[in-house]
Amino acid sequence: MIDQCPDLEWKVIVALARYGGLRTPSETFALRWEDINWERSTILIHCPKMEHNENFSTRIIPLFPEIKTYLLPLFNEAEEGSEYVITHNRHHSKNLRTRFEKIIKRAGVKVWPKLFHNLRASRETELMRKYDLKTVCQWIGNSPEIAARHYAMSQDLNAAGCMTF
Repeated sequence: MIDQCPDLEWKVIVALARYGGLRTPSETFALRWEDINWERSTILIHCPKMEHNENFSTRIIPLFPEIKTYLLPLFNEAEEGSEYVITHNRHHSKNLRTRFEKIIKRAGVKVWPKLFHNLRASRETELMRKYDLKTVCQWIGNSPEIAARHYAMSQDLNAAGCMTF
């Protein structure tokens, strides 16, 4: 599906939601180049939804390889002095869902409900299978109770034995 994105920025938007578990558009559009620590392979996430709570207003996530694959080319193409990672598409936030639905359809995939939320939930579910719950909740920016109630998804195996969400 990412291959059907019209530009690198869109690939990064989808990768951040799917592989970073970022809230989109709020956390994605708040991301600045200075928030990415290439040497330590981490990303500082600013959480506008949680800014009222000092302990949860930011979090650090790993620069997962699935994100770096798309982020590094965008960084290399960014205009010198660019502040935000997403520059061109941030002005179209009202049409983000509509534009994403077109990308999904172009990929030949059926559009699912809560587009960005479900990308985030898919990632949290995957991470829960590899890492401890406390760590995953710190990366995603929620509590174990919220994760269990709103994010954790059951997994089904397709004929090839692969997870489907």
